[in-house]
Amino acid sequence: MAYRLSKKEIETIKNGDLSELKRVIKKRNVNYRTSNSMTPLHLVLENNFHLQHIQYLINLGANLNARTEDKSTPLHLLSRRKDLSSSESGSDDDSSSGETEKKRKKQKKLLQQQQQQKEKEKEKEREKEKENIEAKNNVVLLSSNKKTHSNSTQGSNLRAQQSQNEKSNLSKEELDQMNEEAAFQLFVNKGANVDVVNEQDFTPLHLLCHHNPKLELIKILVNKKADVNAKDKEDWTPLHYLCRYHPDPEIISYLLQHKANPNVKTDGQWTPLHHLCRYHAKIETIKAIVENGGNVNQTTNKEWTVMHLICMYNFDAEIVKYLISKGANVNAQTRQLWSPLHYICRYHANLETIRTLVSNGANTNCKTDSGWTPLHFLCRYHAKEILFQTLLAKTITINETTNTGDTLLHILFKNDDINIDTLRFLIFKGADIKLKNGLTPLDIAIQNGKKEYVKITKGLIQENIIQKQERKKNKELLTKYSNLKEKIAEMKIEKQNIDQERWEIIQKRENLHKEDYETEKIKKKTTILKRKNRKLEMELKRLLKNGEF
Repeated sequence: MAYRLSKKEIETIKNGDLSELKRVIKKRNVNYRTSNSMTPLHLVLENNFHLQHIQYLINLGANLNARTEDKSTPLHLLSRRKDLSSSESGSDDDSSSGETEKKRKKQKKLLQQQQQQKEKEKEKEREKEKENIEAKNNVVLLSSNKKTHSNSTQGSNLRAQQSQNEKSNLSKEELDQMNEEAAFQLFVNKGANVDVVNEQDFTPLHLLCHHNPKLELIKILVNKKADVNAKDKEDWTPLHYLCRYHPDPEIISYLLQHKANPNVKTDGQWTPLHHLCRYHAKIETIKAIVENGGNVNQTTNKEWTVMHLICMYNFDAEIVKYLISKGANVNAQTRQLWSPLHYICRYHANLETIRTLVSNGANTNCKTDSGWTPLHFLCRYHAKEILFQTLLAKTITINETTNTGDTLLHILFKNDDINIDTLRFLIFKGADIKLKNGLTPLDIAIQNGKKEYVKITKGLIQENIIQKQERKKNKELLTKYSNLKEKIAEMKIEKQNIDQERWEIIQKRENLHKEDYETEKIKKKTTILKRKNRKLEMELKRLLKNGEF
């Protein structure tokens, strides 16, 4: 480029006031370039943001679509103006299941410290702002008490003063936001290309969602038909950046309402929902995506689903329940054949989440490509009896081995600390202490200098044998008692039958007595009738004999 700005002129444009900027532009041209093709407008936007400087340059005819060496326009620089260096960096090709627990804890602690520091700084800023506002309000009150006669000119001046006072009462952050919105509106109204891409194929909307996600600014671009599904060189859309770095439910919902595709995949095959579940697992933001068509079973290039990521990093039982209610597959497997249950047992062992998965059909016997079941991971990293009880509520092979031949007891005895309650639980559930993988579990204990656990284990085995014998005796007694109860029940039934027969006999006897009584009555009546009949016959004979008849 023939027309270049000198180093001194560049510094003046970057850091000078408006009068100094005007002095440089009068000598040069509003579209002069630096060695890396930046115009004065680029320089102003890259450094100290002043709306008056921007308006001045645009009014002089600054090229709104001029590009730097990396193809950035002024609108690109305006969109990424508040680059948050503290924002969490990362890509969708995240660390796999081999990431150590120690590293996770350090990261979590660091993030908590950063958050606490930010809150303290914000609190200090709020206190300073309150003091400034009170002082300015006092000045306004004093000046208003000095008013004399008003005329049209004075009234105009007063309104201007009031407007200035209102602005002065705003915090620096509020003023910056007003200026930002005004600058964005100015750019799009003057014809800045809202879909222009830089060297990385970032559009201004990409950069806003990545660095400076403010709903009002995003609305300005979207209202000018900015492409909400534009992809950069790694196939990230604005929604990906928003979900990865600044998951604001309101902004997410706004983009989705304006046809942002929730199922677009990056070159690592991550959807926006994957980013949310990995980095910012909040139920309201996840719902915003899912309720607008987000697929809960999409997989990354490592075959991770959102369920894998939740169980690996956040273990929120409420989110797990919600995803299951929306059709998430609890038995989805990665390339290494890990299920969500493997991840929760490996990294967090959250009891409520484990129960949720198991009660919704999670396979407790599934194996990774190394032959590890969820129980193997619990034995190695989180050997607590209650967790085993939860998994063993389902049918599980207690002596299942990994690809290297390790049983649950082998893995347990390799730990630095052996949980006695878990050891007792496994032995009492039938874990075989004699199974060998070159060595038995007791051989491993001796090899690792834990001879005291050999004695404890043998004591537990003996205790289990005694309890088994007692259970056997109790079972026999219960069987005898059960048989006796059955006999007593049979005898009761026999007695009831006998009583029934006796009652029937008594009834028959009573009926017979009744019949005999009736027979006697009939006999007596018959006898009486016979007597009467004889008397009549005799009387008839007498009458015939006497000729009286």
